Amino acid sequence: MIDTNTPEVIETRRCIYCFRDKPLDQYSFEHIWPDALGGKLCPDLFKTHEVCAHCNNTCGLFVDGAFIKSWFVQLEIVNQAYRFLDPRRPSPAPLLYFGIEPKVSTEDDEICERWQGLAGERVYHFHLADEARWNAFAGGDTIRRKKKDPGRAYLALTSAEEYWAFTAALSFREQFSAAKRCVITEVASDEPEDARVLEVLFPRPDKSDPQQVRDIASLATAVETTSTVVRAAVQGDFDSRFLCKLALGLGHKILGSQHGESRYGAELRQGLWARDPAARQDLKIGGSGMLGEVHGSIPQEIRTLMSWPGAWSLCIWKHGDELAAQIRSPSGNLQSVVIANELSKYEGVDLRGYRDGQMFFISLPGQSFLGPVGLPEFLAHKMGVQAVPELAEAALREIQEAALPPKNLPPRDAN
Repeated sequence: MIDTNTPEVIETRRCIYCFRDKPLDQYSFEHIWPDALGGKLCPDLFKTHEVCAHCNNTCGLFVDGAFIKSWFVQLEIVNQAYRFLDPRRPSPAPLLYFGIEPKVSTEDDEICERWQGLAGERVYHFHLADEARWNAFAGGDTIRRKKKDPGRAYLALTSAEEYWAFTAALSFREQFSAAKRCVITEVASDEPEDARVLEVLFPRPDKSDPQQVRDIASLATAVETTSTVVRAAVQGDFDSRFLCKLALGLGHKILGSQHGESRYGAELRQGLWARDPAARQDLKIGGSGMLGEVHGSIPQEIRTLMSWPGAWSLCIWKHGDELAAQIRSPSGNLQSVVIANELSKYEGVDLRGYRDGQMFFISLPGQSFLGPVGLPEFLAHKMGVQAVPELAEAALREIQEAALPPKNLPPRDAN
C-alpha cells in the first residue's frame, strides 16, 4: 500500500550571494561579469547557475546597474565604442550622460537630461523625476524608462558630415527606442536613397503637438549655447558593491563552497547587501575602487602594464595567502578586490595556476574574449620581449581616429 502522506522532498541549493537554501526552480543564469560589459563573451569562470533569481534581479538593477550606469563607467563605455567605429559604415554608439540640463525649463514634476554623441551632437530627454535612489544612475530609473515613462527625446546635430549624422541617428534611435523622438536640426543629402533613410531616422517636429512645441521652445537657449556644463550626480563608492559581488562569484567558481562559508566570504556578502556606504566602511574587505587609493604590493610599473587599450582586463593573482583580482578599464583605470584570504585554510584546492597571475581580456565593441594568458607572458608581450600569438592575432583591434571622417562641418538649421 502506498503511503500518500509522505512529504515531497524538494531539492535545494545554497545561493552564493544571499547564502540561503532555495528550491532549484528559483535559480537563474547569472553573469558574474556583467552582460552589458561583455559577460556573454566570457567563459564559464565568469558565469554561474548558483544564484537565485531574486539576487540575480536585484544585483542586475542595483549592483551591476549602479556600476554600469555610473558616470565614470559610462565614459569608459563611450570611449571604448569610439575605438571600434567602422569608418566604412555608420553604426549605433553609446551616448555620454551629462546629467540634468540647467538651461531648460520643465514642468514641475519633470526633468530634462542631456546626453552627448561621439561627434558632439546633443540629446535632450524629458521625463518624470525619479526617486532619489536613482540620482546617480545615468538616465534614472531604467525600469520606468523602458515601460512606464520612456519620455520625450530631442536630437540636435552638430556635424553635417553624413557619416556622423547617420551615426547620431542610429544611436539616438537605439538608446531612446521607447521614447517619443524628434530631431530639431537637419542634414541635407545629395543622394536620394540617403535622403529617404534620413527621413525615417530623423523624425521631424510636429507643429500640431502642443507638448512638442513647448519642449522645443524651452530648448532654444540650451541648443544655441556652445558651453558644456555637467551636472551628473556621482556616488563615490559606486563600484564597491559590484566588487564584492565579483569576488563572491569568482571565489565560489575557483574555491568552491568553502569560500562562502569562510569569514571573509561573510564579509563580502555584508558588503554586497549593505545599501548605506557607511555600513561598508568598517568591513575588512581588501582592494580599492576606481576612485580610491591603491593599496597592495604590486609595483606601479606592473600595474601600468596590466591593461589592454579598448578592453576590460582582469588579472587573478595568488599573492601570499590571498587571491585577488586586478581590473583595468579600457582607458586604464584600476580597481581591485581581494577574492579570498587565509588560503592556507582551504583544503583540496589547487591554486598553482594563479601563482604567477592569469590575465583575461573582454572587449564588447570588438566582440572578443581572450584568456587566460599568464601574467609573465603578457608582460613580456607588452614590453616587446616575446610575442604571444593569441594577443598578436586577437580581434581587440581599434579603428584609428585618422581613418574616420571629419566632424567639424556645421549643421543646417531646421526650417
